[in-house]
Amino acid sequence: MQSGVENTWVMFALELKGHRRVIGEAGIFLFNQDARLGNMGWFIHPDFQRRHYATEAAGALLAYAFEDQELHRVTASCLTTNEPSFRLMQRIGMRREGHMRKSRKWRDAWLDEYAYALLREEWVKS
Repeated sequence: MQSGVENTWVMFALELKGHRRVIGEAGIFLFNQDARLGNMGWFIHPDFQRRHYATEAAGALLAYAFEDQELHRVTASCLTTNEPSFRLMQRIGMRREGHMRKSRKWRDAWLDEYAYALLREEWVKS
């Protein structure tokens, strides 16, 4: 994040090593520099899921957030039905901070989400 740039997504393509094939994306929304907050997310093509690529990408995003950007706090969320995603967040050290009821609309239904977060000092200790 260049000085003065804020409230923007930084996105990374996820490339399968040695194959020059994009298999997904990962990104972090960087809020204003004074707040030092970020919100991250990722997507892996279904053909490449369950191979720990998302875990590797999420870990790299945390390193980028806390080391390069010196953020104070990083958050992420997922649908409560997306067990692989919330298990990944737990695996990388994030803590569940909330259950947001009917927070995301999809088609004609309101769906629940889990909210996760990690503080810089918690990440440094891990």
